[in-house]
Amino acid sequence: MPGAKAGSGGGARILVKVKGQDGEEVIFRVKRSSRLQKLMDTYTKDKALNGGAFVFLFDGSRINGDETPEELEIEDGDIIAAMLHQTGGGGGSLLLAAAA
Repeated sequence: MPGAKAGSGGGARILVKVKGQDGEEVIFRVKRSSRLQKLMDTYTKDKALNGGAFVFLFDGSRINGDETPEELEIEDGDIIAAMLHQTGGGGGSLLLAAAA
């Protein structure tokens, strides 16, 4: 975006969409210099879910709550994906052993 350079406009606000697995989008207005943990906490609180239940991704990479939109080069209108964190796997061998 012309005029938007790293280190400039850290206090400027941008619109960021958080899109859940259900396809629902929630729009946040955040400062480019604000830690994304605040956005993540607000999203999980609004969804009435445990914050640890979600993984937030931008351009396929997991977001650390200490990072800022400026550091990640998030632009106005960009989308952050909110995915339910899934644990498990590796149980297939146990199922096969139990079935034998």
